[in-house]
Amino acid sequence: MAFADALNRSPEYEESTFASEKTRLERLLMNLKTIYLLLTIFGSLGPAYAIAPFLIENGPYPHMVLTAMFSTPAGAFAGWNLLAGCVCLIVLAHTEGKSKGITTWKPIVAMGLFGISSGLPLYLYLREKAEA
Repeated sequence: MAFADALNRSPEYEESTFASEKTRLERLLMNLKTIYLLLTIFGSLGPAYAIAPFLIENGPYPHMVLTAMFSTPAGAFAGWNLLAGCVCLIVLAHTEGKSKGITTWKPIVAMGLFGISSGLPLYLYLREKAEA
């Protein structure tokens, strides 16, 4: 029965269904600020949760974190990727951010505390907010 109903639908029905799906997608894309804000929160809590046991055991000493990070090849791979991404974000924030009137210190502080997984979505959130 459902197949027969699908064959009998008018083109106007299909166009209106397509239009409603299109507006739903547009609303989602227009709401990128919310998505970026949620990614900022997720990108802050995830790394904080992962590093907390290490910091509790060893204390908040950056040299110990870096030593542990670069002690294995896999850790060094992740560490160099992290550092390269952080440098790219700093350059992006200072070049594009200043030209668009975006507060550049907030994503850099977030990146320093939690990593690029927090700083980049915060920068993108601030960029969307400035463009709105």
